[in-house]
Amino acid sequence: MVNYWMISANNKYYKHFESFDYRGYIDWRQNGNYCIGDIVYIYSTRPFKRVMFKTIVEKINMNFNEITDDKDFWIDLSEYYNAKERLFFRLRLLSMADKEELTLECLKRYGLKAAPQGKVLLNKRIVKYMDENYLDQGNYNIGGNIISRVKVLRNLECLKNTANLNEEALFDSIIYNSMLSVDELYTIKDSLQGKDKKRLIV
Repeated sequence: MVNYWMISANNKYYKHFESFDYRGYIDWRQNGNYCIGDIVYIYSTRPFKRVMFKTIVEKINMNFNEITDDKDFWIDLSEYYNAKERLFFRLRLLSMADKEELTLECLKRYGLKAAPQGKVLLNKRIVKYMDENYLDQGNYNIGGNIISRVKVLRNLECLKNTANLNEEALFDSIIYNSMLSVDELYTIKDSLQGKDKKRLIV
C-alpha cells in the first residue's frame, strides 16, 4: 500500500531547486519510517510557503557513506556535518510546480492543518486536489526508472538545438540528466513524436 506524505524544505539551509535540477533526486535525512514507492510532497518554507515538489521514495535506511555527496548544495554546512550520523532516504523528483493554489492557505481547505514540521500523512482528498490540478504532469518509465516530463523535455530541447542530433548534443543531454543513455534518449524522442507513446507514459 502506497502512503502519501508531506515534509518541509527550509531554503535557508539547502538549495533544493538546484539539487533536484542537477541530479533529479535528493538523499534526504530520514525522519521516520517510509516504504519504497511512497509518495512524498515537499512544502517549501519562506518565502514560498507552498508545496512545490512531488517525489517518490526510491531508497530507504541509507547510511551517510551510501548517499550521493551533495555538500555543494548546502548553505549551512554545520547541518551537513551534523547529518552524518543519521539515516537517509532517496527522494526522486516526479514533478514540480509553483502555483498559488498550492499555498498553505489553499491547502488548509483540503485538510492540511498547518505547515508540516515533521512528516504528515495526507488524506486522499488533498492528494487528489494537488495531483489533478497542479502536480501530475505525466512521467516516463525508462528502463524501470521514473523520469519526470520536465527532465525529458529538457533533454529533448538540448537535442533540438543542435542540427542532426550529433554526438555533442547527445553528450550534453546525457550530462544534464545522467540517468539517460543514448538508446533511452532516442526511445523518448520517438515516443514524443507519437511512436509507442502509451507504453512510455506512466
